[in-house]
Amino acid sequence: MELSKPEMISIIIPIYNSENYLHRCLDSIEKQSYKEFEALLIDDGSTDRSLSICKQYAERDNRFKVFHNENRGVGATRAFGIEHASGEYSIHVDPDDWIEPDMLELLAGKAMQENADITICDYIVETCGNQKMISQRPTRLDRLAVIYDLLVGNVHGSVCNKLIRTSLYREMNINFEIGLNYYEDILVCISLIWKKRDIRIAYVGQALYHYDRTINPNSQTNRKDRLRLKVLADIYFTNKIESMLDNKIFSHEIIVIKEDILREAFYHNVLTPKEFLSFGKGMAIPYAQKKDKDILDHFVIIALGGSYKLCQSLYSMWVRIHRIKRT
Repeated sequence: MELSKPEMISIIIPIYNSENYLHRCLDSIEKQSYKEFEALLIDDGSTDRSLSICKQYAERDNRFKVFHNENRGVGATRAFGIEHASGEYSIHVDPDDWIEPDMLELLAGKAMQENADITICDYIVETCGNQKMISQRPTRLDRLAVIYDLLVGNVHGSVCNKLIRTSLYREMNINFEIGLNYYEDILVCISLIWKKRDIRIAYVGQALYHYDRTINPNSQTNRKDRLRLKVLADIYFTNKIESMLDNKIFSHEIIVIKEDILREAFYHNVLTPKEFLSFGKGMAIPYAQKKDKDILDHFVIIALGGSYKLCQSLYSMWVRIHRIKRT
């Protein structure tokens, strides 16, 4: 018996100054074997030819719909896409990436077969011509196991390799946060799964999404000068997750995440002493109990006791003595 199909899938593409690689992305969408889709091309105030390229696709294919907004960031752009999505299911594709020709067909088929709210697939990391397939098979497909996998990194938090029932956003009253441009996707994924107690999750064991880590000079993952913003986003994300999740279930995972953030923040010295101590409140003992501590961990532990500036000075001296370059 032939499986029923979604009436339509919404593909949301947040676009900002992407003229150099946008054709590759949109061509991969246009060539999908699954034809029942709408592609929402949302230009986030580009200053290059991105908007013009989007209009070219819309003129020749009415499945492509163009929106032009003032620059507000990726969180606001993804939220705008969900608000305007008409498809039974939706998925996001970033303009510097591309998808396999049968991605929608395979994800939609699995979603309908399992009556799934979220369907996950593997992806490929593209780095300077080299490819690496990243398995996204969850430990189990139940709700708490998938949240655990998202927290520890077994499953990537991206919404680009996940077909999500669009009504789920509205049912749970969840959307991407305006102004949040880091971790906006994993925060939404965890929120949807946590709040939907009877959520159904499926998995397709094929790499269908190509994640290009090198082509986009505007990519936030390539901007070292934004490390402080990233750490602040880490802190915001962790505080949100901690307040939302049951601390009895995920307390260990949250502590490990906090340890990693404090370590990175101290190493790069990107927080003020007040910010560091505020986020690290109550972490001195868990951090001291951490196994396999190195010299950096010992400095962090002392800094959490209130001697942040002194520890930074001593650690900087230690780095110079040992000729270690901070990267």
